[in-house]
Amino acid sequence: MKIVLAEERAGENLPEQSFNQAVIAVGRNAVECEIVFENTQYPMVSRKHAELRHQGGKWFLLDLNSSYGTFV
Repeated sequence: MKIVLAEERAGENLPEQSFNQAVIAVGRNAVECEIVFENTQYPMVSRKHAELRHQGGKWFLLDLNSSYGTFV
């Protein structure tokens, strides 16, 4: 299942990111994560913070015991 993520920052649309996998890792670790946050700008994001998972035809966002939690 394909998912396309769009980001807006300070009123500016950034390039979309497309993924064709069932699990997408989010965090500061560029080796383990597909969506990576800069450490100095986003210190509240854990190295491996959360995952987007496609399961049973639906997308889920799972917190991976991050220090600050995950909010939608």
